[in-house]
Amino acid sequence: MLKSGYQIKWKPGFTFSLLLTMLLFFWGLKSTVSTAKIQEHVTITGTVIHRTFSTPMVLGFNFLNPFENVRMSATLNSRSQFSITGRMKFVQNMTIAYNNTFINLYEFPGDSVHIAIDAALLDKPNFQWLKISGDHAQFSSQLNLLHDAISKLPYNKYDYSVSVPNMLDTVKMIIRDTYLL
Repeated sequence: MLKSGYQIKWKPGFTFSLLLTMLLFFWGLKSTVSTAKIQEHVTITGTVIHRTFSTPMVLGFNFLNPFENVRMSATLNSRSQFSITGRMKFVQNMTIAYNNTFINLYEFPGDSVHIAIDAALLDKPNFQWLKISGDHAQFSSQLNLLHDAISKLPYNKYDYSVSVPNMLDTVKMIIRDTYLL
């Protein structure tokens, strides 16, 4: 009992939730502290084949390192190749901007990846123009296909002033009309 006469009643579910939250917090803190000293380089190399005069020559790189506010770029050399290195502290997604498209790469610190771009296929869908090799290449390729599919889903701005049941009916109607269900 507290001095003010107020008694705290602990509920078993609350105690478990509090303990679980604290455990996850300290586990996350431990893993952050243990990896804080590790920052390895990630190397991305690439080649563009079937390049023409109109083929984009510059690629933008975002290593998404929260400890460095830096964006990098690479220009194709005379052999249509590039190489760039960035620092990463932990496993994460990084992006490459090329030809008005984001290329996603799933990277671990220390990884090395090679991308091959076929400029003759840049207008083809589903990243037919991109080949990824090296560390986590299959996962990165699937990540790009997933991102591409999600970006093509219909997007409608909803009127948040309507009631939840009416909003749900509107969403159902949009899905039904979009997918002809």
